[in-house]
Amino acid sequence: MVPAIAVLAANAKGKTVITGAERLRIKESDRIKSITENLKRMGVEVLERPDGMDITGSRLKGAKLDGFNDHRIVMAFSIAALCAEGKTVITDAMSVNKSYPEFFSDYRSLGGKADVICDRK
Repeated sequence: MVPAIAVLAANAKGKTVITGAERLRIKESDRIKSITENLKRMGVEVLERPDGMDITGSRLKGAKLDGFNDHRIVMAFSIAALCAEGKTVITDAMSVNKSYPEFFSDYRSLGGKADVICDRK
């Protein structure tokens, strides 16, 4: 839930503190690091902590984001892109197939715009 909560916090007024989440460092990506890096790229003030982060809500700006080959990061930041001013590009979009293969189809049906490019190496 933390990736989605972090995106919500970035859009909220004031400061949100997330603690007790050190286990997120050993998921598909180091999710604490992944979230803080991407929020910073979107112009959000974020302080990374060993077990979480402090997020000060602000206006999100479109940016080139890393999906870190992590389905939850890609999905959360696809939602962040809806709230951002300007274009957002997220790498590793196909990682959503791990848990929600229909994510981008559903995203589009709800009004999101996504051009998913499958990188075939």
